[in-house]
Amino acid sequence: MKFALMTAVFFFMSSPRLSALDWSVCYSTQAQVLDAIWANRKLSLARNLQVSLSIGNPYILYEFENLTANLLRSAQLCGDYGKIGDLAQLLSGATDYLQVTSKFNHATGSTATYREWHCDSPLCPNFAGAPHAEVPLVSSQFLYLAAAAVHAVAGLAPRQRTAAMQPMAQAYVPVLLQDHYNKWIYETRQFGYWSVCGGHIYDHYDYLAALLSGALPSKPSYCRAVTDTDLWIISGVVELLAANQADPALVPIPADQRRRLLAYVNLGTRLIQSRMTRTALKDFQGNAVQGADFFAGQWFDHPDFSYAGYTGAAFPGAITRKTSFIFTTSTPGYSGNFQVIDRGSLLASQDSSVSAPIDLLILNNLSSTTVTFSASSLPPGTTAAFNPLAWNTASCGKACSTVLTLSIGSSTPTGHRHVTVMGTAANGVQRATSLHLLVAKRLPPAPLFDFSLSAAKSRQTKVSAAYTVTAALTAGAGESARFFPALLPPGVDASLSPGRCAPPCSADLTLTVSSIAPAGESAVVVAADDTLPADGIGWDISHARRFVHALGTLYDNRAVTWETFPDDAAMTGVANQVLYKIFNGDFKYPLFSNFMDGSNGWYRVNYSQRIGFAHAPYDLSNSIATGGWGLWSRFNPDLGRLMHSQWDMFESTNPAVTAFWKQHYGLHYMNFQRTDPLVIDHTQSPTYLEMLPALVAADVYGATGSLAPVITSVLTSTGTIGTALSYQITATNSPTSFNAAGLPAGLSVDTVTGLISGTPTISGISNVTISAANAGGTDAKTLTLSVYSACDVNRDGATNAVDVQLLVNETLGAAACTSDLNRDGLCNVIDVQRDVNAGLGGPCILGP
Repeated sequence: MKFALMTAVFFFMSSPRLSALDWSVCYSTQAQVLDAIWANRKLSLARNLQVSLSIGNPYILYEFENLTANLLRSAQLCGDYGKIGDLAQLLSGATDYLQVTSKFNHATGSTATYREWHCDSPLCPNFAGAPHAEVPLVSSQFLYLAAAAVHAVAGLAPRQRTAAMQPMAQAYVPVLLQDHYNKWIYETRQFGYWSVCGGHIYDHYDYLAALLSGALPSKPSYCRAVTDTDLWIISGVVELLAANQADPALVPIPADQRRRLLAYVNLGTRLIQSRMTRTALKDFQGNAVQGADFFAGQWFDHPDFSYAGYTGAAFPGAITRKTSFIFTTSTPGYSGNFQVIDRGSLLASQDSSVSAPIDLLILNNLSSTTVTFSASSLPPGTTAAFNPLAWNTASCGKACSTVLTLSIGSSTPTGHRHVTVMGTAANGVQRATSLHLLVAKRLPPAPLFDFSLSAAKSRQTKVSAAYTVTAALTAGAGESARFFPALLPPGVDASLSPGRCAPPCSADLTLTVSSIAPAGESAVVVAADDTLPADGIGWDISHARRFVHALGTLYDNRAVTWETFPDDAAMTGVANQVLYKIFNGDFKYPLFSNFMDGSNGWYRVNYSQRIGFAHAPYDLSNSIATGGWGLWSRFNPDLGRLMHSQWDMFESTNPAVTAFWKQHYGLHYMNFQRTDPLVIDHTQSPTYLEMLPALVAADVYGATGSLAPVITSVLTSTGTIGTALSYQITATNSPTSFNAAGLPAGLSVDTVTGLISGTPTISGISNVTISAANAGGTDAKTLTLSVYSACDVNRDGATNAVDVQLLVNETLGAAACTSDLNRDGLCNVIDVQRDVNAGLGGPCILGP
């Protein structure tokens, strides 16, 4: 069913809510606004899915999960089967754009085929061997939503399911299980995505094992990062397993595959638990509480986090500056050489020009010659000129420079380029440097931070030399420079102290010479940039919204997975981290630090070749509004208060409040300028579509204190008279007590743990009412418990000759005749029968 009839005949279920809990908060003002927005947006969502998937752009799937995951959870809480049905219909349409492929992200020689959403847009990564392959982040995020929707449907009684629900679930089970989870997790070297930093190709199970054991390289730090893709796959598998347990007929998973998936979840859960950090916080009343963060420090040296420690108001300079000098280890020889060196990165706007010195160092008594300069790898529409165009080495002496001028055309594409600047001697010898050029639509507002570098020697011995490297401030202020060696001769080590300072300032450079250092003269280049990473940096709060659903799934389905993590302390700790670490504590003017550890620096400066792009401090605040955190108010009610404060802020008619959120919510830098503010309305707003479901959920939790349990254990069980029986009642939402009414004789229930146990003494079928309760309410279901006689081998409810014959057959098949019981000199069926009769003398003669 492609989205073929997305016009007036497009049908969505809009049945009234059928919530058994009948909470009035599900009809609140905010809920009514959400209903209006959903009524207006669902048709456009269907069209967007159709258009984007039909042209090979699956990134719409990523956005679809962002927009609707909170809606699904809210609909489940309020028993809104109409919205669940709407989502089921939208999800169903996406399966029509799956394509069969046998090519994977790394060529492996596999002949297996799977269905996936191909990526054919310019945004798609070009994996070796599969240039149009599926994007794992996109598919894993979307498939988590699909698995959660399948679980939601599986948990409904047949009478509660709308027409779209069951077909959706049936369509997605093989897409989830075979086309993706089985392929990703266990098919070694076929999918081949998990190969970061080490060069080795893993299946996802082995990849997680390598992360947990520390087998992957530790540098850069993100080689060992647990990513959002990992969280989505782990939690998506849990949703699918829970759906299978809720309705095995609708969501069939073979027993051996279920065991393998449970082992995978156990591994993933242990990995996530190993990356949790406890923090000490104070709540709003000043009481000591514990916070929790995940994956702190794993992104320390990732480019997206290069300015996480910079909290200034001005756009970061995003520059590199260099200085060069000739380092002499012994009397220069006459081998003759030269080096061409740039002085750092350049920033230019379209339809402009920019100039920079290029240094020429003459080494080891180079004979008189002419070195001519040229430039290549220029961006389209750009020309280069040098003044002077050439230097005669006799005139140059030890060092000289030329000025490179780049003229940028009005049509020159924006982005990063590496321009090759070449010096060519008369004899054809060439030396080059790679100059980093950034072309933008416009320059940032002045003063952009900048500085220059110089170096002066203070002392030298046979084995070491000392220099002073000076950073002179040339524009702006408020940033620091990070020093590092950019070019050293072989056998020469460098140390700089301090490694960072705020210009104007200087650092001491020490060069240490080993025995393998070349004799004579060599070029040394020292560089500095303005990057400022932050130690122990947490996830940015935009990506940390994954915690809401991924960790929530692990928590709510612990009875399915038999895991004990995450526990209440972990979930409450993360909720506390949001409230008492990254929130500014102002409920009228709420703002949030950009990173989960509380750091509030700049994020994604010049992200993905986008010049002038960045998130300034507090720019990610809207992620808390839209991230679904109201769903976690069951762990800390202050989250519900916070959600309402953001609603009040957006709805305020106070000009000062409106100006505040339009300055801080949903904005970032693009081309060095602030983007337009959010559009908040009651008909189309994507912010409200993401935010209001979590606010309604927070009200549900606030109205009930906590969410009532939902029993998840299988509702059939069998036992045998005289044999110990046990049955565990399992339920979501942390039940505090259990009960079981109508148990057959010999069985009892532990009302604290929910374990039914004992040795039944009477056969028959009992309809046992099992229940689980907490402060939010009680869930009760009927358990069909069948107890059979030990002699009722075929469990048909009767003990007769058929059962005796079955016992004889079992004995014949297992041991045949081993002794002459009637001592007639023969070992035959009569002896077997006597052996069986001896066994029947116990339970079968005394039993019914």
